[in-house]
Amino acid sequence: MHTDPGPHASDLWGWLDTRDAAAAVRAALAAGTHGSHVLYVAAPDTSSDIPTAELLTRYHPTAEVTAPLSRFAGLYDTSRCARLLGFSPAHRRRTADAGTEDTR
Repeated sequence: MHTDPGPHASDLWGWLDTRDAAAAVRAALAAGTHGSHVLYVAAPDTSSDIPTAELLTRYHPTAEVTAPLSRFAGLYDTSRCARLLGFSPAHRRRTADAGTEDTR
């Protein structure tokens, strides 16, 4: 996958560490929310070794980027998960990212 990111363009190179998936389920069970809620649970970085802005340019050239992207920024908005469940993934693919470097 890492040498050819094309097959994963449809899932926007999203991924989630198994430990974070288990922690998200625990958080959901303990959250005390009512009703049903649709939210994304995904790692904050992509599964690709190619910077996110380059992936978008190559595989989704018509996508509108509306916010600054860190170098390997994940493309799923997980803010609802953090807000409703108090959960944010703890594991990343790489130990360091480019911070808030704008790569647009």
